[in-house]
Amino acid sequence: MTFSVLLQGGVCVFALLAAILWFISAGVKIPHIARAAEWGEEGVDAFPNALKKQARWSALGAGAAATAALLQFLALAPDFWRVLGRLSEIT
Repeated sequence: MTFSVLLQGGVCVFALLAAILWFISAGVKIPHIARAAEWGEEGVDAFPNALKKQARWSALGAGAAATAALLQFLALAPDFWRVLGRLSEIT
């Protein structure tokens, strides 16, 4: 198994993780502002707390997506530089 294949496996894992984390972020229940009286125990803090929770899941998803992109770059970089070297020989 080559290093490139391992990197591609990492890309798949982190891309799937990003999708799951963003799906969780999208599922966070945001209380309706017009129904503030129904927010229950959290009261005034219900809305900002829900936004913080959603932002945390979204940030984790973005981190996983960035990791997937970095791994993809590392997997393709050797081929990219090889092709670039051949192009410079032609011109």
